[in-house]
Amino acid sequence: MPGKIEWIEYEGKQILFNDRSNLSPEEIIRNVDEAVEMIKKSGKQEILYLIDNSNNNIIPKVKDHIKRAGKEVDPFILKTAVMGANQPQKVLLNLLNKITRMTIKIFNDPESAKKWLTGV
Repeated sequence: MPGKIEWIEYEGKQILFNDRSNLSPEEIIRNVDEAVEMIKKSGKQEILYLIDNSNNNIIPKVKDHIKRAGKEVDPFILKTAVMGANQPQKVLLNLLNKITRMTIKIFNDPESAKKWLTGV
């Protein structure tokens, strides 16, 4: 299945990793919905969330869906690291930072993202 979402461990801390790379707009929407359900059902607060957004295109319909989902999971997420964001995605992430209390930072590699998420 495209868009694998799984819990990974880094330096003894749990990170929710969402591999959203190389997805079509329709697959991104399904992936976002799956991630929202997984986050809400996890029973966890202050989730560390890592998203790989490489090689996908965020069209307006997807952008609106991600904004709504961001507001929905906002109470559960402590920090979000995003890899592979292109310029339009960076604009969206900056907007999400402003309209939610989420702390979102953009990275070029998974190691730096994991270190920032876990405070290592």
